[in-house]
Amino acid sequence: MPGFSVKLPLILGAPDGYEQNELLSEMIKQNLKNLLLTSPGEKTMDANFGVGLKHFLFEPDLEVIHIEIKEKILQQVKKYMPAVNLDILHVVATPQMSEANQIKIVLAYEISTLSLKDVVSFNLGSNATVSANIPE
Repeated sequence: MPGFSVKLPLILGAPDGYEQNELLSEMIKQNLKNLLLTSPGEKTMDANFGVGLKHFLFEPDLEVIHIEIKEKILQQVKKYMPAVNLDILHVVATPQMSEANQIKIVLAYEISTLSLKDVVSFNLGSNATVSANIPE
């Protein structure tokens, strides 16, 4: 049975080729992750796509920076994923995280037409690692 989209990163080994996002909720989480991590100018044919969270890693841990990140996320989700309604959007950086150049983003969202609610949190570090904690 084909899925909704190819899982990223690409993993070869499924019977039909690459592993698939078999649930719509998985695809939406992947699309949100890509939107947050893609830097503007990185996507071919759409230089405005992406929040570019990595650019904020070395910024000072100030409320004004957190507000800028939130505004960028809200703007990008509204433009590129208009069916997603963000209920909660937190940008967290404790002093320890700030010293290690880390940002944590928590998104609670809803897609009313699908009766889907979910929470995704991203921990982004300066060593280019990303972990997405996705409560089921």
